Amino acid sequence: MNFQKVNSSDIFEYIRETSDNQSKSKNIKIDFEVEPDMPPVFVDSEKTAWALINLINNAIHYSYKEGGIIVSATKANENIIYKVQDFGKGIDPQYLELIFQKFFRIPNST
Repeated sequence: MNFQKVNSSDIFEYIRETSDNQSKSKNIKIDFEVEPDMPPVFVDSEKTAWALINLINNAIHYSYKEGGIIVSATKANENIIYKVQDFGKGIDPQYLELIFQKFFRIPNST
């Protein structure tokens, strides 16, 4: 791991081009939002970007054409919270606890 202080906006700039290229096929708009006066974070920026890109790619895959995705960074107490929000179908409650199991797929999902 290569931890260093970086700004969330720099991480978002790093992933913006990749994400925008992926979203073009479905004409999905991605908004990147960083809370004002956000302090730097001490992270491995490459690994953080990789995790966010995976979440964004999933959001693109399961979003409706011409939909939207919001990627945000907010401060909560001493923590920085990154969110990827899409407006697709969503996940049935019965599968929520299973989605973080490696290779799990919701049955009969497209």
